[in-house]
Amino acid sequence: MKQMVAPAAVAAVLLLLMFVLERYGGAGAETALATPITYGAKVVDAALWFVGAWFLKRLVEYGFARSRTVGGEQRIPKITFDILGAALFLGALIGVVGIVFERSVDGLLATSGLLTGVVAFAVRDLIADIFAGIALAIEKPVNIGDWLQFDDGSPAETGRVVEMNWRAVRLVTVQGRTMIWPNNALSRRQFVNLSKPARYFRTAKKVCVDFSVPPERAIDIILSAIKATPGVVESQPPLILIDELNERVTVFSIHFWVPDYPAMFTIERQVMINVINFLDQAGYSPAYPKSEIDLTWRHRREIAKDLNVPELLRRVRLFATLTEEERL
Repeated sequence: MKQMVAPAAVAAVLLLLMFVLERYGGAGAETALATPITYGAKVVDAALWFVGAWFLKRLVEYGFARSRTVGGEQRIPKITFDILGAALFLGALIGVVGIVFERSVDGLLATSGLLTGVVAFAVRDLIADIFAGIALAIEKPVNIGDWLQFDDGSPAETGRVVEMNWRAVRLVTVQGRTMIWPNNALSRRQFVNLSKPARYFRTAKKVCVDFSVPPERAIDIILSAIKATPGVVESQPPLILIDELNERVTVFSIHFWVPDYPAMFTIERQVMINVINFLDQAGYSPAYPKSEIDLTWRHRREIAKDLNVPELLRRVRLFATLTEEERL
């Protein structure tokens, strides 16, 4: 209510001044002061138009004050009321020219229309960002403190919203880097809000266990490892699925809940450490690539050099008639 005191006080002063001018202007219409009093009245009347626009803007702001914030979060951005104020003051200007000073407003409307078109073309991206910011502020798909994930979900493309204004949304990644998204670009971009409908969410990891390990036994061990990890959301039950089964390994996908995006990395690491340790304590180990090698002995074929060649030739009927010297 305090924000309407100033325009109301100015309006009261102007009305009082208008009353005085009209009284003296009517009493001395034939005097030399008639013309200055008449122009003074017009100036006061024009000022009343602008003060009225000022008062109306403050009144609208006060009327929507309770709906602007819910739970400490701003629902209607300040830029909305600034645009409304500009429209009211433009209307007051047209009223002053057309009604108070009795001048044609056709030229003003044409000039203002042309100027508006040129300015709108020059700042079309800025205007798109403003209206997109208004839509984001009304629909509230994103709030301050939410974690947004883009593209492939890498940490470099995931950030926490730290600022939202009429021009852009500012995010900070887990690496401490700042990303700035214009409102129009953000409204046209696909993203995942990791903080809605709740701040906790489910994540998944995979582990390969040797095919010789019974699946029921492996699932019990993995569940025990998850429950023994601090930070995992206990109110949401974990889920173990078999993604792949072949002659060598069984691929298990481990689904569990984490309280927030920044905590996901340390919790995932500790879950996998516990899974490996628990499998080792149970006498098992995660599967690893294996190769089979077949070792066989092969005898090398060689010609014995201690053979008696002349004796072998003598035993052959074809060479039996040869003399000893000829066989050598």
